[in-house]
Amino acid sequence: RDIASLREVWGNAALYFRDADGLSAVLKRLCEDPEFLCACQWRAKERARMFSRERMVNSYRMAYAGLLAREHARVA
Repeated sequence: RDIASLREVWGNAALYFRDADGLSAVLKRLCEDPEFLCACQWRAKERARMFSRERMVNSYRMAYAGLLAREHARVA
């Protein structure tokens, strides 16, 4: 679907649609154009590499550490 949160995560590595007709058009193009399909697959795979477990865990750790530091400063 064409929603902001998906665009934020996937950027130009995804194909977006608003309704059933849009989905049909996207699927038709992917089926009829193997080169386009391969390019889309490559972009999605490259984008997905940005989202590893390690990166997610480190991001959460940094966010929680920042929250704890602010709370500690507020209490102190």
